[in-house]
Amino acid sequence: MANFGAIIGVSIYPATDAPSFTKGNIICLSTVLAQCILTIGLKLYLDLLNKRRDLAILANHDDVYDSDLVKNKKKLREIAMKCVEKEPKFDEILCDRHPNWS
Repeated sequence: MANFGAIIGVSIYPATDAPSFTKGNIICLSTVLAQCILTIGLKLYLDLLNKRRDLAILANHDDVYDSDLVKNKKKLREIAMKCVEKEPKFDEILCDRHPNWS
């Protein structure tokens, strides 16, 4: 994708727009702003997914949580991670049941 920058740059910065290159600068600024908006949106979306995952972990472990805990992402994450650490890992289960690894 980075190599397309040179091809696009020739198109959006024609020599006829010199010396200000208004059209090219506006296009570059708009793409940078779009990247910033998409980055912020992705962070908010991933935070939402992490929160849903943590709440699902607590629900699977029958832990009781209140609205204050739901608002405190850091504390919610700590409790969910403690629950996950207590679960047996896939490798531990596989090694215990495999006939050659006893």
